Amino acid sequence: VAGCGGQIADSDRVLTRRFFAASRLRDLTALRNFSTVVFEPASDGIVTNLAIVDVTVGASGVKNLSVVAPVRMPSGETVSKRIVLTIEHGQIIAFSERPEPPSTPRR
Repeated sequence: VAGCGGQIADSDRVLTRRFFAASRLRDLTALRNFSTVVFEPASDGIVTNLAIVDVTVGASGVKNLSVVAPVRMPSGETVSKRIVLTIEHGQIIAFSERPEPPSTPRR
């Protein structure tokens, strides 16, 4: 059972930014210190800016951070993506892409 949304810790912000920076460079040596996965630039794209929009903590302490980011795809196109990072014991152990919810039109 997932817990309530929580506050975004500075350590989560730092970890997330390090993950995408090291993935962009495909720095597997650096990634090994804090992640078991890579956001592959050749297939997943490159994240250069991001916003953490939500964090949930499960009963076992596993966190899911939802990130919204413009992602430059290998084709050169830039698309907005929602990426959910799964963090356990300070390590990013998985990520998944979720559809970006449509924006609400302003009146």
